[in-house]
Amino acid sequence: MERFINRFWGDEDGNVTIDWIVLTAGIVMLGAAVMLAVGPTTQDLATGTTDKIDQIEMGI
Repeated sequence: MERFINRFWGDEDGNVTIDWIVLTAGIVMLGAAVMLAVGPTTQDLATGTTDKIDQIEMGI
């Protein structure tokens, strides 16, 4: 039993998985924050561009 406990405490295989989970969660949160910051401005820009294109008369 003592050997099992010592081996269990010394096993570090799961640490890399936890590191990747935390890193991935941070990247996802950063992406969400960027989308929240840039999203409304992008929508306004797209609406303005659409309005300008609609005003152009085609000479066909």
